[in-house]
Amino acid sequence: MFIERMKSKIHRVRVTEANLNYVGSITIDEDLMDAANMIAGEKVAIVDNNSGTACGFLDVTDLDAIHRRAQIGIVLLPEAQGKGIATKALDEAAMYALQQGLHQLFAVVASDNLKARKLFLRSSYLETTVLPQWLYVDGKFTDAILYQRILEK
Repeated sequence: MFIERMKSKIHRVRVTEANLNYVGSITIDEDLMDAANMIAGEKVAIVDNNSGTACGFLDVTDLDAIHRRAQIGIVLLPEAQGKGIATKALDEAAMYALQQGLHQLFAVVASDNLKARKLFLRSSYLETTVLPQWLYVDGKFTDAILYQRILEK
């Protein structure tokens, strides 16, 4: 079992620009990142702008600089699902990855996770292959599906 914890939090900062049509990621001043002990590329919580409560996480891992690709994962609380939040987050992450010079993002999804499979298809990912017995869940191996999104300008 893996336990993940958040090590940093930036709270009560002054917003210097609010642009809902901005495509990309967040920009945080380097001095503020140093003070909060954050590093570039760190996992970012997805927070409801109205209530301020976290509703999920988006994570980009396994960066392969040679082949210019990275793995992406996303999880939302049940009450945040079905509102377009995940689709928007995946699209913005793809635009940011393209700006950073990546060629593709990929996701590994359990074959029985139909909601996630539909989400990635809606978000311009291609279902490319089955990975037999790839995941170990509840004491048994299960298949996974590989999804890839080729990033184009």
